Amino acid sequence: DLVRVQELAAPDVKVYGIPATRIAENLGKRMVLNIVMTGFFGAISGVLKRDSLHKAVADSVPEAFAELNRVAFDAGFDYGVKHLASGAIELGEQDPITVSE
Repeated sequence: DLVRVQELAAPDVKVYGIPATRIAENLGKRMVLNIVMTGFFGAISGVLKRDSLHKAVADSVPEAFAELNRVAFDAGFDYGVKHLASGAIELGEQDPITVSE
């Protein structure tokens, strides 16, 4: 489910992992894994506000899929917030292929 990182390009690079496919499948539609990832990236990067990303997602999907995509976004964002706060998703050089859950 997770892409495994074998070597880091530089010692100051941070690598994060999320089981996006599994989360999307648990929501019933594997096709929303990109929206799960959008939420996750938004949470770990802090580049854009959650509400701004929510609006961008809502504006980019058909109305019939708006609720599913909102839930997918929230699942990814919440996963990022929860695991970033606990330190569980940042992977170190000693063990670059393990993600705590």
